[in-house]
Amino acid sequence: MKNYFCFAALFGLILLAMPQGAKAQKVEYRQSQSRLIEPQQQVFVRPLVVDLQVTTNERQKAVWPFPDVDITKMTVQDIDNLKINALYLTAQKCDADVIVAPTFDIRTVKKGIEITVIGFPAKYQNWKVATKEEDYKWIQDVYGTKIRFVNPFQSLGDNKAKNSDTEK
Repeated sequence: MKNYFCFAALFGLILLAMPQGAKAQKVEYRQSQSRLIEPQQQVFVRPLVVDLQVTTNERQKAVWPFPDVDITKMTVQDIDNLKINALYLTAQKCDADVIVAPTFDIRTVKKGIEITVIGFPAKYQNWKVATKEEDYKWIQDVYGTKIRFVNPFQSLGDNKAKNSDTEK
């Protein structure tokens, strides 16, 4: 019983000491602030330029039937998709990359619709990276994009990049 009383007294002292220990703890807080300036990174791709060679001086005509379509259930988007398909088939038939200035005639037939494509087949030739100022000039004129021409052979001179770790 004596041991029990000693144990209870010791336990009570520990319980009394705990809240005061918690009150005596020192809490520290710190907040610092700095400016963060990150360098911007971008990738610039030099444009490609290419010549478009029309393969024939005569307009070519191709007629494509689409018998499985129901015109009463079609949307304008469905018609546009069929025109794109007919244009692709015409380019394949003419062994061309593109059909220049295509015109379309779309009409219903007994079964489905028929799309006629008329235009000039052409192929891309002479792919190259734009290097001349005149290459960039027409890109600016056509697309309204200002591209500054940089001479790749221009000397950096005194404007060399400096490494702050090596120079003092």
